[in-house]
Amino acid sequence: MQRTLGYVGIEAIYKKIKEKRFADRIEPVRKESLKLIKLEEQKGLIVDLFDKIAGVSFKSKNRKDRYVGSTTSSKVLHLCCPDLFVMWDADMRNGYEKWEGNGKDYFQFLKDMQKLWNALNETIEELQRKYGKRATRLIDEYNWIEFHE
Repeated sequence: MQRTLGYVGIEAIYKKIKEKRFADRIEPVRKESLKLIKLEEQKGLIVDLFDKIAGVSFKSKNRKDRYVGSTTSSKVLHLCCPDLFVMWDADMRNGYEKWEGNGKDYFQFLKDMQKLWNALNETIEELQRKYGKRATRLIDEYNWIEFHE
């Protein structure tokens, strides 16, 4: 993220996360698992959190207006709640036909990833044991291979 955003962009995201409203809002889902969460009950929250991060703007070192995009937003959410949020990028959005890249699309993507997790549950559990990785990270790696080859 720092390669794309530079220090100033990371600082802008950090300030947004430190805002009391954001921290209070994310806390109820911070320890949730994508496998177990009732996504529909958290739809408004997830869409809002994603859109708030994606709405962060800042000036780059060379004073150009920059903004946080969809890929970085998903990564920030993943870092905040690593068992709930799956990272995505432009190739994955295209592969899953989530072209707008907004909070609503990201929510639908999470629903797709929850279905994928349930369909591949035994395989994911085996890979978790073998490699010691979080299920959301394994799903991210699956998506990377699926849409970047």
